[in-house]
Amino acid sequence: MTDFKIIILGIVAVIDILFAALILLKGKKRRESTSFGLFVFMLAIWTFGLFMFYRALDPVSSLFWAKTLYFAGSCTAIFFFFFAFNFPQKQPFLSWRKIILTFIPVPLLFVLYFCSNLIIAGTLITEKGFVYGPLRLAFDIPFYAYFLSAFAKLFISYKKYTDVTHFQLRYIVFSSFPALIIAAITNVILLWFGVFNYIWLGPSVSLILITASTYAIIRYQLMDIRIIVRKSTIYLIIASFVYACFYGVTWLLSRWFGNIYNQDA
Repeated sequence: MTDFKIIILGIVAVIDILFAALILLKGKKRRESTSFGLFVFMLAIWTFGLFMFYRALDPVSSLFWAKTLYFAGSCTAIFFFFFAFNFPQKQPFLSWRKIILTFIPVPLLFVLYFCSNLIIAGTLITEKGFVYGPLRLAFDIPFYAYFLSAFAKLFISYKKYTDVTHFQLRYIVFSSFPALIIAAITNVILLWFGVFNYIWLGPSVSLILITASTYAIIRYQLMDIRIIVRKSTIYLIIASFVYACFYGVTWLLSRWFGNIYNQDA
């Protein structure tokens, strides 16, 4: 495990936590901002869990952080689903019955992760991978179901509204969807083939969503959050994101082509 990946995960975790705090503190306690803030907070826990998993050197702590990051990943999908049905604020309130049905998997998943080995049975210390139990699909199926349902709802809202909400939804949908695709490939599909080298990319691409949401907050007062930011700060955020993407792509290309050259040698 290279230091580069650990550093990236640590930086992303800090950014996610700060962004979640911004939304929860500046969102005026509205249900849409609260649900989105909790979604970003779970992203931060997922990222931090993977950060600690990579740093773990013994089986006990490695297993704990593996279960933590998987539980947080499950909760991330659930909170994003909840946000989709609360944004924009003008939508009718969800009934208590629907709210309970939405979140009832959370305590069940907590028990499955931390009180049993049915989903995560162990870890691979050297390879930094996972050993799965018989209920492995208890993560995969809800992950896809919640996220796809959320995107369907957001896309319907995107087509429905023509005011500023339309532009707010544009940044949310078209930034979070590519992030989900990458996370689905690196953190779900590839793992079925025993490829664990790229699981750090899933949480890292949340920067796409964070950057787009930050711009939407500044430009369109997303979720009625109003902050005053200098143009230089905006340019700094954009430049940092572009630099991070460039650095990441450069590292991946050097890794891939380096392996090819080593094999040819």
